[in-house]
Amino acid sequence: MARRTWLRLLVVALGALAAAGLALGGWWVRFGHRFEAAGLTIDPRARIDPERRYQLVVWDEVIAVPWAAETYAEVLAQAVAEFQERWPNAEVRLSLVDPHASQGHLAAAVAAGRPPDVYGTVRGLVVYPSHQIPATPYLPAVSGDEPPYFQAAALAGLTYDGAVWGWPRGLWWSVWLANAALLARAGLDVERVLSQGWTWREFTDAAGRLSGAVNAMLVLDATSVATLEHLMLNAGAGGYAFDAGFNESALAQVAGILRGLIERRAIPADAEAASRTRLQRLFEERAAVIGPVGPTLVQAVLRRRPEQFTPVPIPHLENAAMVAPMEPGGYFVFRQDAYQGDDHVRLAMELAQWLAGRTEAWLAETLGVIPARTDALHAWQQLAPLDARSKSFLAGYLQHARTQGLTLPAEAVAGLRARVAPHWQSFWAGSLAPEAFAAAVRRELEQALDPPAGQP
Repeated sequence: MARRTWLRLLVVALGALAAAGLALGGWWVRFGHRFEAAGLTIDPRARIDPERRYQLVVWDEVIAVPWAAETYAEVLAQAVAEFQERWPNAEVRLSLVDPHASQGHLAAAVAAGRPPDVYGTVRGLVVYPSHQIPATPYLPAVSGDEPPYFQAAALAGLTYDGAVWGWPRGLWWSVWLANAALLARAGLDVERVLSQGWTWREFTDAAGRLSGAVNAMLVLDATSVATLEHLMLNAGAGGYAFDAGFNESALAQVAGILRGLIERRAIPADAEAASRTRLQRLFEERAAVIGPVGPTLVQAVLRRRPEQFTPVPIPHLENAAMVAPMEPGGYFVFRQDAYQGDDHVRLAMELAQWLAGRTEAWLAETLGVIPARTDALHAWQQLAPLDARSKSFLAGYLQHARTQGLTLPAEAVAGLRARVAPHWQSFWAGSLAPEAFAAAVRRELEQALDPPAGQP
């Protein structure tokens, strides 16, 4: 009798444990994948209700490509129409916005608690943790034996504080543009430069050999802090130009090289004035190399003279690795103060992914922007409006793009650029020596990383 009672108790106990196990398993399926963001606990697998009417507001920074068969607005309108066919209960309100002013409007909208559901950038990261939903929980899962879904550089450019904040759609590359015949005349193996890069020593030696043949070997955009960032990256500044691992002595060395090139007239003495006519100087063979240039300017040149010019990498110091500046654009999802629900967020993520995929091909075909998705690179090789040599170079240059996320939030980087700009201008004006210039950049970086008490 006691044995039967014990067996009954054991069965009951096992049943209770089984029920608890099922309940625990159900809890994990229901709650285990939830994440916290923007002051909420969100279920990324929330069901999109086919009976609910959804309204999604999209702000998208306009991209102008004069030679494109379809305008950016037309591509977006078609993408939105296709999305609404897929989700007939969703109404999408699309506004094209000026990329130079729209991020200020976005900041104001976030502060008011009424940002758009989806915001698209031409390039660059947007992070507003108070209202923004990171894309990480929604990104496609990839098993260990599958290739990555996105290019590592595309994800890195939208990563901050361990989270990917948007859906990448393309990598906007920055290069220098050169007259290939003049480089060969200076004794450089152009194909080797394209495949392996070149050092500053090689560049300055070539400038010496080309002295007298051109008015200036190099004309840089001396007004842009992006020029400085690219030089810092290729001087061993770390994974990102304004990084805690910044190498002050390396920057001073590069600044010294630039100053020497100015003194030898390989760079125009009035660098800022020359930078405004750099494209004309290249066409007139008064300059052998200009930089930095992106897809739009490269296209404008190559469409006019495809055989004469070629994109080239940015020189690097001998003890530093070559780094390819590439910056993704993408789509970012926000929530409003009057929260619309986890299903609304998921649909906004679906729309962000949809727009990224539909505009990616247009950017590749019209400008040669490298697609963010790895499986689209083969199509880019076929469709990008670039010659075979440029495509081969850029595909290789992609392997040298940084794969580390930002160490500073986007707004801090923007503020740092503004503070560094006067030092950069003083350097080009000749009023700041290379060592003093590098020290000034270091001070600005240290204050951004660890501001004094009472300062933002």
